[in-house]
Amino acid sequence: MNPDFKLDTVLFVSSVHRTLYGLSAILPQHREWSVAQFGRHGDATNPILGIIEETGELAHAVLKGRQGIRYSQEECHQKLVDAIGDILLFSLDAFARSGGEKINFSRQWLDTELRAQLMTAAQEPTDATALPRHLAELAAKAARWLRDGTAMDTALPSIVIPVCVIACAFGVDAYEGLVGAWNEIARRDWKNNPITGGNPQ
Repeated sequence: MNPDFKLDTVLFVSSVHRTLYGLSAILPQHREWSVAQFGRHGDATNPILGIIEETGELAHAVLKGRQGIRYSQEECHQKLVDAIGDILLFSLDAFARSGGEKINFSRQWLDTELRAQLMTAAQEPTDATALPRHLAELAAKAARWLRDGTAMDTALPSIVIPVCVIACAFGVDAYEGLVGAWNEIARRDWKNNPITGGNPQ
């Protein structure tokens, strides 16, 4: 599994916008599901730990794919897609449990962040040697969200941007990963089946 971090500007920007749109559409149902499963109370600690956990899962999928062990290349790719979707859903839960009601951010801020990301990508290695930095950045942004109480209007996009960078580098549609993860998670019933979540088929 060899990523290409030479980002296509149009595809990357489109991916970020589509993913944020998808998160906005899912937010009401996901909030209802999360409250039913884990209760109304609680801060963002658990979902932010989930972001960091799934970042590790993403790294695991890439590592085993590069080593050619444990799983087929197709299985590694699917694990990567699953991890991307799960990171986005944990981010959505963290947003809601931080008090977020509606995903709303300054278009100017987002455009500035996207330009900065593209400029950074143009100055860095475009092969797999860039991946550890992107993964570390993703985990660090999640940790800062919890530690510093990142401004509500920028917290979620700040996670979505590096997720989309990684997804694009592997030819993965982050939006499709999000939809696939939500279709799976929405059927889980952890409250009544705390070990398997009901193991939906």
